[in-house]
Amino acid sequence: MPTQRNERRWCLVTGAGIGRAVAEELLAEGFGVAGVARGTQALAELAARWPHAFVSVVHDVGRAGLPTRLTDLGVSLDKIELVVHSAGCARQGLPLTHMRDRDIEEVISTNVLGTTLVSRHRSSVGLRWPSKRIAALHRLPIRSVWAARCALRCAPMAARSLRHLTGDETLVVRDFAGVLVRRGAGTIVVLGSVAAQDAAPLMAAYAASRACVQQLVHCVRSDLHGSGVRVTCVQPGTTRTGLLDDQPGLSADGRFAGFTPLEAADLAKTICWIHQQPAHVNVQEMTLFPVAQSLYVRGVHRRAPETCALTAVPWKKAKPMTLMIDHEMEAVARQLWPSPQRLQLATGGLFNRVVQVQSPVGTTYLKRFTDAASSGDFPPLPTSASQRCLVASNWHELALRASAREPRAAVPSLVAVQTALDLVAMEEAQGEPLYDALVGDGLGVGATLQTVTAWLGALHSLPLEPRPLLWAASGPFKAFKIDLQYTRMLPEIPQALHAAGERFVADYLQRSEEPVHGDLNSRNILSAEGAVSVIDFEQGHFGEGVYDLAYLLSEYVIRDLRFGVGPEATITAAWEGYCQARDRDANAETWRRLRLHLGFQTLYRLVGPSRKVWTGHLDDVMKDAVRRWSTAELSAWLQ
Repeated sequence: MPTQRNERRWCLVTGAGIGRAVAEELLAEGFGVAGVARGTQALAELAARWPHAFVSVVHDVGRAGLPTRLTDLGVSLDKIELVVHSAGCARQGLPLTHMRDRDIEEVISTNVLGTTLVSRHRSSVGLRWPSKRIAALHRLPIRSVWAARCALRCAPMAARSLRHLTGDETLVVRDFAGVLVRRGAGTIVVLGSVAAQDAAPLMAAYAASRACVQQLVHCVRSDLHGSGVRVTCVQPGTTRTGLLDDQPGLSADGRFAGFTPLEAADLAKTICWIHQQPAHVNVQEMTLFPVAQSLYVRGVHRRAPETCALTAVPWKKAKPMTLMIDHEMEAVARQLWPSPQRLQLATGGLFNRVVQVQSPVGTTYLKRFTDAASSGDFPPLPTSASQRCLVASNWHELALRASAREPRAAVPSLVAVQTALDLVAMEEAQGEPLYDALVGDGLGVGATLQTVTAWLGALHSLPLEPRPLLWAASGPFKAFKIDLQYTRMLPEIPQALHAAGERFVADYLQRSEEPVHGDLNSRNILSAEGAVSVIDFEQGHFGEGVYDLAYLLSEYVIRDLRFGVGPEATITAAWEGYCQARDRDANAETWRRLRLHLGFQTLYRLVGPSRKVWTGHLDDVMKDAVRRWSTAELSAWLQ
């Protein structure tokens, strides 16, 4: 015979998403469960499966009368030993200024007022000091009322937008804390969110509501000290639920592409484990993250491929991205810098959008990484925008360390990294692109080369961790670039050199001794009155340092050939300066590899998809000279 209702240990669970998973876990453990939700479908399905153990309660937790509803349905309140409050509401994907009043009210009502209460009347949120009269009216200890009001005050973005507060309502924590106190034992578990721990655009009302819940739980735990009642706040990271499915720009496919979130069942097992601890053990707070998420809201890291692909990328032009300032970039700008602001698109790279922000603090920049190139001449990219954001932020910090060793080369400071939006914010770099001088009169560029060479020596000497994660994130793009710059150049050189060229390419793809900039061209080097700045680190990878040196030297070779000067002196001087910066003797094999990188990269600037940028200023005679030099270089050094 199935266990009768009055013989069971009972639990109250609110919410139809994570709450349903919790209810199923408890039912499987033999508990009776009273499930509370606004919708009927999930409740009906559980009632059909567990007719003797599950009681369906259709109720909005933001409204009064839940204990009465339970009693009317035959649930004995004094048998309830666990209360799990997981009912929640999210309205994300829009800045607060774009949210409707009713959406903000729903978030606060469900997430905050469904957990506790504040007085309800039409007024702005002028959070007044709590009084004994208010506390008595609401039957909550003074500290709990103060906690709710303080938490809302600590979330000003949401608080300033609220028009109504609900009150005179008997809500979950208050009523059922009293039930458990009379029982002398029991557990209250309130589901919060890591959004309470950090700030992020497009989440103001939701994050503020979760911060309020967190503070409320802390204070209620203090209020109930000595009663035998345990109070826990569980704060999950990114979790797969239907909470955001109908909201702008937040489809499940987009949120979880290449990323394994927590599942509702993971939280259900955790909550059951908390309740099953010995009576003298109180798990006060627990934070859970998926492995692919290392930080709070801003730190979502989508899973990178385990290994980098070493095969050639099929040559098929991709649809170029649309250049625009999206509302998320606007929201981040307003969060980071004071008003008034002037935002305008700036010249960026092939694989990102850059917005210049002018504000009272000066000129700063936002860079958002994209999944497509700005030019249709490039094939589809092998890495996601989130992977390149991860690479860019880590290599940028490495570059700042190198700049500390070689201060003649500056690197603009990072202001913020918003990995949830694949976006970084940085200060302005000073100077004009080195490119302008190299394709112009070519004068005064020698000192810049010396400074950058010394900086490269510092960069390539520094460690970069966590290497496995960063290798996985950067490796596919490395293979993409080497295929573009080297493998696709092989048809341009004599057939007899192809086998040796393929061996060199395969060897470099496996090399990972040193972190390299990966895109050290003259547009990413700024100079002004002797000062030099280096920017753009999203194409960083692990390889060998002479790759970077050859990358920049190829442009100096083109400059020398344009003016009828043999480039050997420039190459040798840069090589000697680099060896001195690395504090190592010149090595014949490394010298050979520098020359091979240089041959491939110079040829790539002549015939690659961005050739108009690098050699479009040359006439046919000069282009032929560049081709002859590159071919001779590869013929001399490929063995």
